[in-house]
Amino acid sequence: MQEVNELGPWYDIMAILGPDWDFIATDVTHRKLGGNGERLLYAFDKRKVWFQKIAGEIVLPADMLISATTGTSTDKLAQGKQFRRTPFMARFQSGWFKFDICTVHLYYGDERGAELQERIAEIDRVAKYLASLADIAKDNGRATILLGDFNIVHPEHETMKALKAHGFKTPKRLDAPSNLDRTKYYDQIAFIADPTVIDYIDSGPASARNAGIFEIFESVFRPEDLPDYQAAAAATTEGKKATDLANYYADDWRTWQISDHKPLWVRLNTHHAARYLATLAGT
Repeated sequence: MQEVNELGPWYDIMAILGPDWDFIATDVTHRKLGGNGERLLYAFDKRKVWFQKIAGEIVLPADMLISATTGTSTDKLAQGKQFRRTPFMARFQSGWFKFDICTVHLYYGDERGAELQERIAEIDRVAKYLASLADIAKDNGRATILLGDFNIVHPEHETMKALKAHGFKTPKRLDAPSNLDRTKYYDQIAFIADPTVIDYIDSGPASARNAGIFEIFESVFRPEDLPDYQAAAAATTEGKKATDLANYYADDWRTWQISDHKPLWVRLNTHHAARYLATLAGT
């Protein structure tokens, strides 16, 4: 998960999920770095997923820093920028499936010019950094997964090309808009892994697909639910100013309760016993 600011409400969610669930979160990126006081977080069902005791935030080496020199220092470590919000990587296992996973919320900036180039540079650097580790991971039987909010414009844009330039592949079913009004492809789940991982995700008929974008507002905070939340929406500062409360509820208020991005999901094959036994048998 991205954009987790306060942990108090998150603990309320954990209480609802129950004792079988756990989570790992980062500290807060300093606001002066442009991180908006956000945390990155993994939530997982301990009955299905095991944390492998390794986690950390990515710090780029000097030759991979984001931008040109930011000051007059001759120190290479000062000649460029780290990420505005530090990507968060952890190691997990589910069944036979072992994976290193990195979640990001990368810089948006502007739609053009130097700030767009900085966004592209952030996407490129995190993909390049993880790709440099992915071969080692594959040799040890682990997949590398890079996911989150990349602020990708569309599949043919330089933002997506930066993600895929270093070997990451994305499921075909996720090449679709993920923001609320279905105009932007901000979010993605990308893999460097055994080809069978992506093949499995992209397989299956539409009625039994293994990846997709969850239309969250077809399940919660629906238009017909407005009467249940009208008082809460109207009590906010923005709600008191709204001339059309229904539009305010649909376009703004409910996104602040959940998100203005739709969740992406993939189903992974975690049962590899047959393949392992075939390897032992030499077939």
